[in-house]
Amino acid sequence: PELVNNDSVVAYGDNPLLAEANGLLSIIGQIRATATHSDPLFLKETLAQKLRDYENRLRQHDVDLETIDTARYCLC
Repeated sequence: PELVNNDSVVAYGDNPLLAEANGLLSIIGQIRATATHSDPLFLKETLAQKLRDYENRLRQHDVDLETIDTARYCLC
């Protein structure tokens, strides 16, 4: 199955950690609802890229590196 590209940002007040995580969080439900994936390597690479993109967007919001590291840990 393909991942739905849901990178649109939903407003969560002044919290860029939540707003920018929207796309990644929406994928969790898709993964949980799927027993298998036809291309697990593609899934891994796609999620890793989405996580890097998330970190870059947080940097653009001037989020400090320690907070970004913690947010990444929580999402993984």
